[in-house]
Amino acid sequence: MAFRKVRFAGLTSSADVSIGTKGLSARYGIIRGFRCQSFATSAMAAVGIDKAFKIRITDANNDIVYLDALDRNYAGTVVGTDEVTINYVVDDTLTGLGVVNVDATGAAATAGSGSAQIVEGPVTVAVVNGGTATDYCVLDLMVEV
Repeated sequence: MAFRKVRFAGLTSSADVSIGTKGLSARYGIIRGFRCQSFATSAMAAVGIDKAFKIRITDANNDIVYLDALDRNYAGTVVGTDEVTINYVVDDTLTGLGVVNVDATGAAATAGSGSAQIVEGPVTVAVVNGGTATDYCVLDLMVEV
């Protein structure tokens, strides 16, 4: 397996807006994490104005495979160095997501025992609870294909 970085970028001008839908370079892949920073404009010269929003990632079947539990500050205070890096491990806190991890018997997985989620591309990244008209979000999705 190889790793691939897939970049998503777009304005966060409404409360729930997609910043892109892209393929994974293979039909299926495993999302290992992402890096994200919000900027004040698409020129990316200043940090974003909106200091709290969520990231939502959905796959080709429209299953939610990642959703921040709470609003997070993706803007930071310094351009280029305050990226937020998320490396997530699947566990039993999948409430609200479209995928449920189970053990070999079909019972719900216990905390810390979840396996990596295999997603079908293309995937869509959205900013939820944003809404600053000029803010520009850049997210690099790390995918194993």
